Amino acid sequence: MKKHAEALERRVEERTAELAEAHSFLNLVLDSSTEYAIIAFGMDYRTTLFNRGAEQLFGYTADEALGRLPRELFLDVTPAALNVFREFLREAKAVGRYQTEINLHRADRSEFVASVVVTPILAPDRRQLGYLCVIHDLTIKREAETSLRQMQSRLAHQEKIAALGRSAAQIAHEVKNPLTGLLLYAMHMKSKLAHKLNESEMALADKVIETINHLINTVEQIMSFARPLNLTLREVNLNAVVAGVLQLLEPQITAGNVEKHVRLEEAAMCGQLDESSIRAALINLILNAVQAMPEGGRLGVTTTRGAMSLQLEITDTGVGMSAEQAEQIFEPFYTTKSQGLGLGMSYAKRIIEQHRGTISVESRPGVVTRVRVELPIEEERATACPDTEFSSLTTR
Repeated sequence: MKKHAEALERRVEERTAELAEAHSFLNLVLDSSTEYAIIAFGMDYRTTLFNRGAEQLFGYTADEALGRLPRELFLDVTPAALNVFREFLREAKAVGRYQTEINLHRADRSEFVASVVVTPILAPDRRQLGYLCVIHDLTIKREAETSLRQMQSRLAHQEKIAALGRSAAQIAHEVKNPLTGLLLYAMHMKSKLAHKLNESEMALADKVIETINHLINTVEQIMSFARPLNLTLREVNLNAVVAGVLQLLEPQITAGNVEKHVRLEEAAMCGQLDESSIRAALINLILNAVQAMPEGGRLGVTTTRGAMSLQLEITDTGVGMSAEQAEQIFEPFYTTKSQGLGLGMSYAKRIIEQHRGTISVESRPGVVTRVRVELPIEEERATACPDTEFSSLTTR
């Protein structure tokens, strides 16, 4: 009997050691899964397991998390959020597994989107002991998906512009030659008949010539838009280009009763740019802002330098745009004005993107409209740019 007891005791000790080893191995596996937060809850919803991945994801240590409720760790305390959590626990219990995506928050209250898989924890006799949650942060995945969508949208936009440009260029080419001939005939006719025409008839002839010239200019704009951009990059001071454009557009700014507020960064504002195309883009952007204020207003032009970019912001106090209009503002031939082709903003966007930059617009009806441009630069080139004499100024 004594030998049997001793053998049984040794067997219990061996089994206990095996279980301890298995438990230690399981904990090692769980703690090694740092890409996934693995959390277990009892039937009272209190935390019984909180692996290293959960510590890294949520910002709590296991000691801080154990015994706490989900709403104390990563759930919003709103009734709606708690009801959603309880609902997918019920679903997991009913079907054996439930997966969803939900907004969770960390210890610092920052939010993120997570994939959550919940399974019930069952004893050998099928009694439920709690729930096991495997949580994966989807932030990087979502950012990659957003980046992919933006790239696809940009590519589709560029293909659309290219196709539209080819069609427009072909039509414009067919129209330009007859218009040029018509202009020559009109000018010749006016010259030949000048001695026979009275004042009103001469004015009418001038109007015909003016209209034909306008049509030719429109055709040339379309053809210019359709041509491929061949950038010649060199070290260019963005502040100098902005100042030059503002000086060029001074007659339109003054005639529109627009107050000009200019703030140009005193730090280095140089980058590898195609000066003529950047100038063309700025002319279109600033002129569009001035034209958005038919009753006068305030034009703001600001430049700043980020760590790896030159930044430009143009604001106007005009009529503003609806969300639908703001989405379409960079589409070719889209315009809300009674005059103009609607190519200026699209052309500006094309130039900025050819420089690997970005452009965006923020506007609402009756609210200040902001157009933001960001042009990437290399840090060493930015710091090598000579100081500029431009600074903050307010003029009318």
